Amino acid sequence: MNTSSLSIYSSTEKSEELVFQGTSLSDGVAIGIVFLPKEKEEIEVPKFAITADQIDREIDRYRKAVALSRADLEHLQCSLAGEGLQEAVSIIRAHLEMLRDPVLTDEVEGKIRRELFNTESVFRTTMQEFLVQFSHKADAFFQQRLVDVMDISKRVLGHLRKDPKRALQEAPVNSVVVVDEIDASMTASVQTRCIVAFVTARGATGSHAALIARSRGIPYIGNIDIEPFHRAKGQLIIVDGTAGKVILSPKKETVIRYRKKQYRSMRMQEHFEPLLGLPAETSDGHQIALLANVGTIEEIAMLSKVGAEGIGLLRSELLFSDLIHDPLSEDAQFKLFTKAIFQLQGKPIVIRLFDFGGDKRIPGETSRNEEANPLLGCRGVRYLFRRPKMLRTHLRALLRAGVSGDLRLLVPMVSDLAEMRQIREIMEEVSEELSKEGIPHRIKLPIGCMLEVPSALLLTDALASVCDFFSLGTNDLTQYVLGIDRMNSNREVFYQPIHPGVLRLIRFAILEAKRHGRSISVCGEIASQPLFAPLLMGLGVNELSIIPRHLPMVKKMIRGSAVTEAVCVAREALACKEASQVYQLLMSTYSGSLENSS
Repeated sequence: MNTSSLSIYSSTEKSEELVFQGTSLSDGVAIGIVFLPKEKEEIEVPKFAITADQIDREIDRYRKAVALSRADLEHLQCSLAGEGLQEAVSIIRAHLEMLRDPVLTDEVEGKIRRELFNTESVFRTTMQEFLVQFSHKADAFFQQRLVDVMDISKRVLGHLRKDPKRALQEAPVNSVVVVDEIDASMTASVQTRCIVAFVTARGATGSHAALIARSRGIPYIGNIDIEPFHRAKGQLIIVDGTAGKVILSPKKETVIRYRKKQYRSMRMQEHFEPLLGLPAETSDGHQIALLANVGTIEEIAMLSKVGAEGIGLLRSELLFSDLIHDPLSEDAQFKLFTKAIFQLQGKPIVIRLFDFGGDKRIPGETSRNEEANPLLGCRGVRYLFRRPKMLRTHLRALLRAGVSGDLRLLVPMVSDLAEMRQIREIMEEVSEELSKEGIPHRIKLPIGCMLEVPSALLLTDALASVCDFFSLGTNDLTQYVLGIDRMNSNREVFYQPIHPGVLRLIRFAILEAKRHGRSISVCGEIASQPLFAPLLMGLGVNELSIIPRHLPMVKKMIRGSAVTEAVCVAREALACKEASQVYQLLMSTYSGSLENSS
């Protein structure tokens, strides 16, 4: 939290205080100034050579940029048609026809293959050639096509060069970013010294962007009408992440009230400091291992301040969101993974394999996922299998980094045994390659299975034969069991991680894992809720991986609870018919302890 003083009162006296209610996606209080990231009018187009093995990637970038441009135009066409603007509709139709023209596609893709230059430079050169052709013709038709070419060129290049993270780097200290939406890599890459909160027009509590904001302690409110903020650049703003409230041009007394809230929050952190050196041990002597969920090197450096016993989930894909030059090269991965391991000074670290797909994009990729339902599509291990070179490079870097400490791997989005077997086989092949090349590496690394797809939980007994440990990913598990997209902004009524159906499936997996001698942890956000810690203990969980800043609160709850009571509570919870009954049960049993832990 940044609480540095601001020169605020001169602007607040001139404007009326405006209060907006949205959806709380990450709690906390921030006071700052409105920052509206804007793209430059002139699109910079770099030109650089590519290698033969990068051709497919560049062509894929071109196709996605064209697909996004077509989607933009089709949406615009529908809007114009609805307003009866037929002349404008015909212009948009001409643009769409040009984007669908196989001559353009063949020309661009052919040049990429022959000339081995990046997509942006090839596309711009091709469009400039079309401009030259049309400019030599006096016919009005061709003059109109000249305008069309320029418009389409700007649109496609805009999608190819769109980089919201670059715009965020221009944010001054104490900025509250106001945008339509943010993605996971943007949230992971911001400097909290400069950016203190997010306000977006869209957003869901289950999105990875929201999850990372919570992990990093950045207040975030979504589903706000941001139109009024377009005229408020640089004005004072308060983001109350707990109440889901945004206050624009607050009065002096409002600012003072929220400054006091920030101060109380800072004092609360001091309240937990005596717990740092103490174990997470229940009142009847049962110990729970508390590890951390992280996504950046900066978060790892802070773990000693919260008493984490290691890392239970390192979201590897987020480490590279800031790197620009060849971000996923073997050496870049090896260096970052080794740095993370060294920072833990011998403590265990579980690195989840790249979980691209869904709402998480490869660094440098500007287009959106074109799948109809990306959270049910090609993500996690499925994504990696479709990109074998990326997977092998990833495993090479991890095996090399493994010599530096207690490293374990976690495979995301597993749905059956074949996927785990295939990962093991590829890792063995990669290990043999490294041995032949004389490169130091760990011959084998422990491999865990992420239990987040219902079929995987039902196959826990069988999966135990091909993995070394399990980790329950309750965020995705909940959406798949209950049939609610966790990215949906209207999901709150339906997305219930303590739903009896979810709990019974979790209990089944825990029993099967233990029956086959495999450890099982919980790394979903349910583990970061102090109220749910006794429930998870009662279900048989001995290890939790938690948002770092919530770890002291969870530890305090555990130290004030008894496993014997937790087992009884869990038994009652499993017998409940509704999530509301489970919540009432937990509140009636642990509300006193909850007050003491927050």
